[in-house]
Amino acid sequence: RALVYFIAALVHLERHGGLSRREMLSLLAAGEKLLGITALEGKKACAVVAEYRLASSQILRRLHDHFGAFWQLCAVDINKAKLPNATSRRILLALANRYMRLGYADRALFHYRNLLDEYEGEGRETNFAQLGIVHALRIGGLLGEAAAALIQFNAELSQDPAFGDEVEWE
Repeated sequence: RALVYFIAALVHLERHGGLSRREMLSLLAAGEKLLGITALEGKKACAVVAEYRLASSQILRRLHDHFGAFWQLCAVDINKAKLPNATSRRILLALANRYMRLGYADRALFHYRNLLDEYEGEGRETNFAQLGIVHALRIGGLLGEAAAALIQFNAELSQDPAFGDEVEWE
């Protein structure tokens, strides 16, 4: 429970600020110690650790520690097979989105495609992954493939009004 509250505090501080760089790094170090002393077992525990790593990655990115942020993403990437399905879908999507924000379109594309291959039709995350594939291909300079992917996914994406503007823009 303490780890869940700790992660909530990290997310809040990342969004709203309030601590200096040194204080945030000290807080992340405390989180690593908390991970080390907490007896975590099973898939739910793996999901909590993944959430901590994703929050840490976002904080490190904001602190301009891109290598540290990438390292945290890699830690999630390595352990994602241990996650429960619903959590895994969300983690894969978050992982892909974070890779895109860090400028790794190829890694993001890999995770978007994995999400579609493993969980196609199992949730709204797949629609976000379809749009992410188009976006990653376009950012990666593969404009022909991006156009083909958009045509392929257009029927599914156009059914959800939340994606209308994005599809039109792409």
